[in-house]
Amino acid sequence: MANLHHLEQFAKDIIPILKDLFTKASGGGAAPDPAPANEAVAKLKKLIAEASVPTPATNTEAAEAVTAIRSALFEVIKSAAASPVALVPTDVNTIDALFTALGNRAGLLLEQAAFATIPSLIPPANLQRIQEDVQRADQEIRNRQGAKQVLDAVVKTIIVAAQIAAKLAI
Repeated sequence: MANLHHLEQFAKDIIPILKDLFTKASGGGAAPDPAPANEAVAKLKKLIAEASVPTPATNTEAAEAVTAIRSALFEVIKSAAASPVALVPTDVNTIDALFTALGNRAGLLLEQAAFATIPSLIPPANLQRIQEDVQRADQEIRNRQGAKQVLDAVVKTIIVAAQIAAKLAI
């Protein structure tokens, strides 16, 4: 099963490696020990190997992983801007596009996470009672002939609607 924590951990592990590489490349130095980078890449390989099996992650967890990768992209941009090392122009364009796309994706995932819980915020017992109250209010509106009677029934319906809204706002 794919584990998005591997993606998030890759992003967290690769940032200090990236900073070190920019520092060394700026000074024209030799590459640092590749072992830490290889370990980070191993996490990414593990995620890719498990990608054919659905992940049990929530939308919030997925947004965290997306945001972690987005932070790694930002670190590339920030480090490149602060160093004399030039990035390949196509890489800059790709990073720019991915940075924007990942921001949109994280926002969408968080939005879905926020709205996914709404149907379950009203327990079935409360939902049944609310349905009965609405049905009763509807019937009272139909049965009333005087304006005051209809007004009272409409007010009760509004009260029921407010109770529903209060449950959804939890």
